[in-house]
Amino acid sequence: MASVKELNKKVEGLFKQVNDLKEEMKEKDDKIDSLKTTFNNTIAELKAEINDKQTQLNNMQDCDKVIKEVQQLQTDNVILQNKVDLLENLVQKQSQQISTLKNNITEVKQCTMQDNVIIAGIKEHPNENCKRSVENFLENTLGIIITDGGVQAAYRTGSTIQRMINGKKITLPRFMLVRCTPEQKNLIMSHVKHLKDKKNEDGIKYFIVNQMPDAVKEQRRQNNELIKEAKEKNQGVPKMQQLHCRIQRNQLYINGNIYRPPISAPQPQDLFKGPEEQIKLNKIVYTASEPVNEQESYFKAFVTKTDSLEKVQDAYTRIAQICGDSDHIMCAYSVRVNGGDVSGYVDDGEHGGGAKLRSAIEHKNITNVSIFVARVCGGVLLGEKRFRCIAQVAKEAIDTYVKKAHKTQEHTQPM
Repeated sequence: MASVKELNKKVEGLFKQVNDLKEEMKEKDDKIDSLKTTFNNTIAELKAEINDKQTQLNNMQDCDKVIKEVQQLQTDNVILQNKVDLLENLVQKQSQQISTLKNNITEVKQCTMQDNVIIAGIKEHPNENCKRSVENFLENTLGIIITDGGVQAAYRTGSTIQRMINGKKITLPRFMLVRCTPEQKNLIMSHVKHLKDKKNEDGIKYFIVNQMPDAVKEQRRQNNELIKEAKEKNQGVPKMQQLHCRIQRNQLYINGNIYRPPISAPQPQDLFKGPEEQIKLNKIVYTASEPVNEQESYFKAFVTKTDSLEKVQDAYTRIAQICGDSDHIMCAYSVRVNGGDVSGYVDDGEHGGGAKLRSAIEHKNITNVSIFVARVCGGVLLGEKRFRCIAQVAKEAIDTYVKKAHKTQEHTQPM
């Protein structure tokens, strides 16, 4: 009993750390918003001041005065550029600190969740005793009897959803979150295989999974997809030439090296570019769809020609600059490299969105192209509707892009 109390104290301490980190992260968010406002105001002031100086310069007739004014402008520009550089450095540092805080929160969450399991399918009853319901389920369905006072705690989580099952409208029971000791969790997970094809009286399948932070779940999902692709590539390939994959601490290793995705969503610090780099990004030409609004969520697609992975990443950065207020910017690409097509996608937190975009490219059978869909969330969960919106704007942008490409080819054909 003492050990359970100690574990509860540790869990409470970890939850306190999570709350403290959230508070600290909120303060950092407020600081970076303030810095961005200051940065934008400073840029506006700089532009106004430079315009004023330029007007003065045009009106000057005295050559010596012009030279002095130019020299002063150059000095002012150096000072102003130093201020801009300082602001950019501050924004980058704040972004890095926020990223570190997010990682710390994920680690703390993982520590608090490491002995928790989520059980789906346990029928919900009014005024139920969740702890007793879980223990009855474990005993009657899996043949597990939890001793030493039973599981530590259990409660319902999530929202109720209604679905048609066998022609009947059924309310799905909410998930059961169960806090266990390490030994209890190991015992439960070792019996999960016995749940295969088992259902409750309403025909709803049972399943049990480890509880983990969303960031870790997304990383594992991506790693599993990459491992699946590697296994497909290994078919018919000599063993010495096969790709060898392993996962260690949620990090994917391929042939002993840490896997780095060729394309990734730009971070805030990646959006600040030097003059020459920004001129290069500004020259990127893209085809955009009309925006689609669905229950206060906003979707818009962009398609551009990209004949290298470097250009895909540049285009991603440019779209992120244009759509700075977006919550997600999904990406998919197909590029001809060394005579073969290399394709991929990035969900950017919108699970399934990137794969939807890659399917749109494959359906048109085009290559050397990238597509991006920016989404601003309106606070309402759209469910499957979001995929219809993504597919709609993607189709419109790709169709327009293909039509423009065909017209260009027609105009360049010899008479």
